[in-house]
Amino acid sequence: MSRAMSETPRWSEGLNDAQRRAVEFDEGPVAVLAGPGTGKTRVITHRIARLIHRDGVRPETIAAMTFTVKAAAEMRHRLGALVGDNAASRVQAGTFHGLGRRILIRFGDMIGLAANHDLMDSVQQMRLLTQAVGDAASEGVIGAQHLADGGRDGVASRALAWIEHLRNSAYFPADARLLAEQWGGLIEQRGPEGDWDEERLDAELVRFAEFSVSCEIYERYEKLAIERSMLSFDDFILLPIRVLRQSESARAIVRDELRHLVVDEFQDVNGAQLAFLKELSPPTASRDLCVVGDDDQAIYGFRGSDDRAFQHFTEIWTDAKTVALTENYRSSSAVLETAQKVIERSHDRFEPEKVIEARRKFEGAAPERVEALHVTTESDYGMTIGAMILVDRAEHPERPLSSYAVIASSHKTCAEIGRVLELEGIAVDDSMIRKDEEDDVVLDVKAWIEAIVTGTGVSLTRLLVRPPVAMSAADAIGIQDSYESHARQAKVEETRPVPMPEWIAERKDEHPALGRLSELLITLRELSAKFDAESMIKEIIERTGVAHRELPRGDIEAVKIAALVRFLKYAQDLQRRLDPPGDLAAFWRYYNELTVKEQIAGPASFDDINGRDDAEFEGEGVRLLTAHGSKGLEFDTVFVPKIGAQQGMFGNVPSEERIELPPELSKYLVDSRSFKERAQDEVRRLFYVACTRAERRLILMSKRARGQSKSMHLFQELAWRGKAPLGPDDRDEPVVLLEAEDVVRDSISRGATLRGADALASESASHEARSRVIASAQRSARRAAAQALDRAEEGIDKEQSLDSSGDALMTSLRRLAIIESLSRGPLEDVPAWLVGDDPFAEEFADRLSAAREDRAISGDVSPMKPPFKLSYSKISQYERCPGCFYLKYVLGLSEPASGEQIVGTVAHTALERFYRQWSEADAEGGALPGADDLVSIAKEVFVAESRRVGGVDPSQFEQIESQLRSGYERLHEDGAEVMMIEENAPFAYRRDSGDDEPHSFDAKLDRVDRTPDGGFRIIDYKTGKAWKSLLEPKKDDLQLGIYALALAEKLEMDADGLSGSAEYWVFSSGVRGVIDFADLDIAKVRKRIDKTITGMLAGDFGPKPSCEGLCGTFLKRD
Repeated sequence: MSRAMSETPRWSEGLNDAQRRAVEFDEGPVAVLAGPGTGKTRVITHRIARLIHRDGVRPETIAAMTFTVKAAAEMRHRLGALVGDNAASRVQAGTFHGLGRRILIRFGDMIGLAANHDLMDSVQQMRLLTQAVGDAASEGVIGAQHLADGGRDGVASRALAWIEHLRNSAYFPADARLLAEQWGGLIEQRGPEGDWDEERLDAELVRFAEFSVSCEIYERYEKLAIERSMLSFDDFILLPIRVLRQSESARAIVRDELRHLVVDEFQDVNGAQLAFLKELSPPTASRDLCVVGDDDQAIYGFRGSDDRAFQHFTEIWTDAKTVALTENYRSSSAVLETAQKVIERSHDRFEPEKVIEARRKFEGAAPERVEALHVTTESDYGMTIGAMILVDRAEHPERPLSSYAVIASSHKTCAEIGRVLELEGIAVDDSMIRKDEEDDVVLDVKAWIEAIVTGTGVSLTRLLVRPPVAMSAADAIGIQDSYESHARQAKVEETRPVPMPEWIAERKDEHPALGRLSELLITLRELSAKFDAESMIKEIIERTGVAHRELPRGDIEAVKIAALVRFLKYAQDLQRRLDPPGDLAAFWRYYNELTVKEQIAGPASFDDINGRDDAEFEGEGVRLLTAHGSKGLEFDTVFVPKIGAQQGMFGNVPSEERIELPPELSKYLVDSRSFKERAQDEVRRLFYVACTRAERRLILMSKRARGQSKSMHLFQELAWRGKAPLGPDDRDEPVVLLEAEDVVRDSISRGATLRGADALASESASHEARSRVIASAQRSARRAAAQALDRAEEGIDKEQSLDSSGDALMTSLRRLAIIESLSRGPLEDVPAWLVGDDPFAEEFADRLSAAREDRAISGDVSPMKPPFKLSYSKISQYERCPGCFYLKYVLGLSEPASGEQIVGTVAHTALERFYRQWSEADAEGGALPGADDLVSIAKEVFVAESRRVGGVDPSQFEQIESQLRSGYERLHEDGAEVMMIEENAPFAYRRDSGDDEPHSFDAKLDRVDRTPDGGFRIIDYKTGKAWKSLLEPKKDDLQLGIYALALAEKLEMDADGLSGSAEYWVFSSGVRGVIDFADLDIAKVRKRIDKTITGMLAGDFGPKPSCEGLCGTFLKRD
């Protein structure tokens, strides 16, 4: 037998028995119950590889559904090692919402959805709901008694809670009406003469009345949203369900194209996603469906996830089999035994007898037991963690700080412990808990907006102390107090206070800074009467110079620029939603109606449909994160602090009940647990997740209690026996109980140098003060340098002035160097030549004499990390201007849609729909649509697009019609064999010089025809000007070259083997630009792509000097 024949297939290598069963199972639906560290992703990737290699399945027919883009990318990368990069790139790996959107793009018109739709924010949603309430009231459906409590807004808010619950469970308005009828029948059955007491009946009647009103509003709200093409994220699950239920053709196509489904993290699905899956893979048909997850790790109930997803799976797919993965290759036996003791007390588990077993062998012994520590005070948490890390690092210097993690129940606990660790000289990485904070530079811009719009002194202090005014804090507070005193007096005298800008102008001679502020405010207020909000925010950024005024370090400046761009993009996206006249005041009103989460995270976008990934860790340091943020991560050593039953502690059970239907109306088997029991189970699962992040060592920490808790107390469950803590003789338990003070004392005896609890308590405030002193001194030096440069830009007419500016710059440079040196060491370490005669060094050293900062300032911005998601548009934009590429594709800021873009969007969408209809008619032998049909489709799309963007120039349709008719007459061929229309053709790409991981290219082919001689013709529609580059494509034409690579991959052949041509169809002139595949120089095209990728990897994003785009506002030109 040959070697090739005897080798084990790659998809079957490295699997244990249970993993192999899951990978090879091909007898229908299967649920893979994958405990922590049991090889979940391995099973998914090897199962897909088995489908491709053994079963000959086309990769395009496999859908692997995840919950984040990051998870999909990781899956595709690991799959590439098994089946090759190109095959992996063709597997449809993505999120539920991403798949739903692709279905809507293709078939949304079948349910009356416009081709171009918009994602609504909370303001738009509430306005739609309020209108729906008004419509229901005018129709007499809801009466005055319903409006008495809060009016229309109150009814809308209460209805929203019910509507979200219904949509989360895939109940449409018609379903909701049926539920209302069933609820009413239940009340009649169980009510006055049934088994409900009077108190339960009264409560049920109130909930039922509110639900009934909400159902009426729901129906009208959904109708309004569809009419206006305004969707929420829920709709990318719900509307595809409607498409698949209502359209037989769409259902047949989608099910044929997606024959094999794998779902990752199945325990996190909600009712709507489960219903979506049911439509994709119905239980009545023999389908290949595999769901993978762990019900013990279902921790997203607050987002609407259903912790009984696996139970529901077996209720729907009644013939489904279950494979349990129980061999853990991550954690020690002590860690797993401890976690098991907590989770096995849950009131409900899919497989109650499931036990996870340790299989990992550690280099060096892992602790035999988990350490449970009693602490006395709040400061003991951080100090004890610091002591244990210092000792462990001293004994094992090879362990990086990033191998230690503090996993807490809240950001607040993480921050408190992080401050103590920093005081002990231990670097931390808190990037995961900082992701929801606003940058200072955005707060600056918002302060300017508030001052311009309201004219009040609310933001006055910030404007005074921040650049470009940069007044001392003491002076600024004094001025703020003076204005507030003026405003109070005006109120006493019942007069209007002088608006803050005018008040400042009256006092501009009192302080130089007031003159600068007054001048800027007056100028900006005048401009705000002329410009729209987006333009005004650009003016504020440019005229105040908030991005560059402090001359920050490059890494910090990049963070500021990214924050500014996000905020400007927010303004750009909101502009068309603002009330007339769309000025800065309208923006400020709208912005303040948004939720705090929306204000910080930015507007929802179609990019987010694929899942907003959590922030990534940025550097070396002890990881600080919450239990929810820890999912999917693993660390050598994990500390879980503040375990207890009280509010704010890890283990506290929330008491606020969520809105829900009576259990008797559930579409699944009744969940017999009470709300409290369900909440307790979720807390146990969250704790289980935190514990199982640990590989070798787990430390649990709780305040010493006087007695046994009456509430659920996870620490006492593990570290107490009955009413008393474990003693030294209780060796049969997986945990050992220790006192934190003993651990600290032992750490000191083993060489750890600690400041001690008293010192830490007293120095916490001083640490923050020292940090402020350093930051303040740096800002002052940078401002002085910036002001010297500003004076030079304004013009220097005397030699003396030039000397003065030069001296100021040199002093700033010297002081910045001194600050950096003193932040790391004593005055004696600063070179004498640097100190010179300037007393600053000694003065600054005195201010830091209480303690020395050992921690270097961090904050590096993560560069673009490979692998990249590429496209023709991205490569082309980078070639035109790297700076604009950075703003658009890295930071997400784009120019507003132009008239040309609107023409192109409408024409492309119309052509896609037209040729789909044409192909279907041609295949069925029916009457072929003509030019009038094409124009009719375009008109429909144009109207929908005008609604989406808030109105367009009607004359643009004349341009669209002219181009389409001309193109149809001169370019259309009735005899063409259309092979692909708007075909997604992704492919993997590596530079010729090599890449560790392949990049992925997204290519969308407008059209591909089969030629009579068996070749192919790529067609790309162009609706702009008839440029020479389109009419006479060059050999290294980037777009056609990329499309040739994409088609070749789609056809599973080499690009050099393609026969036929690639063509631009220029509709404005009705002319083709044609190049034979044989004449395309693919090698040169690859060089262009490689050069761009190399620039991205190098962080080369400098604006082109000739570029007039937004890059000049935010980025410095070379």
